[in-house]
Amino acid sequence: GLTVKIKPILRRMKYDLEYILLNQVVRHIPFWTIRRFFYRAMGMTIGRGSRIGINTIVVSPRGITLGERAIVNEMCYLDGRGGIRIGNDASISFGTTIITASHDMNQGFTCYSSKTDIGDHVWIGTRAILLDGADVGSYAVLGAGCVFKGTAEPYGVYVGNPAKKVKTRATSGEYTMDYHPFFRRAA
Repeated sequence: GLTVKIKPILRRMKYDLEYILLNQVVRHIPFWTIRRFFYRAMGMTIGRGSRIGINTIVVSPRGITLGERAIVNEMCYLDGRGGIRIGNDASISFGTTIITASHDMNQGFTCYSSKTDIGDHVWIGTRAILLDGADVGSYAVLGAGCVFKGTAEPYGVYVGNPAKKVKTRATSGEYTMDYHPFFRRAA
């Protein structure tokens, strides 16, 4: 009866209040330790030494996992509805958008989601867009402004819209990210 009708409304209200708290309040706090507290309290998994820059919008934090020393720079968009895993020592540059849900235009515009997986030591260039189901192999690079959907080979370098592999990354091997700003002002 009435309980069946109220539960979805209460769930939606909880989701909306979480969204407002994270994206109208928390994302503007210039202290990482305080932002991290709220992200973890809302269910996000954040590995040792990882950071999320100020003014990053977070949707469904329970679906987001950051490995160790992963850096999500300022003003990114993380959509955890389908799940996001960001590996160790990955660098997500300024303004990157990661979308894990979309709509099926042929099936009544129904919503669907699929996990995005970003491997270890991946570098995603500024303002790149990763669409639902993206699978980015370790050490791969997605160039600035590219639009990516699909699978990126390990060490592959991808650019363009749609992103295409243009070469193989030559790197001297494993490295660690070491990025620890104490303060960032809100833009």
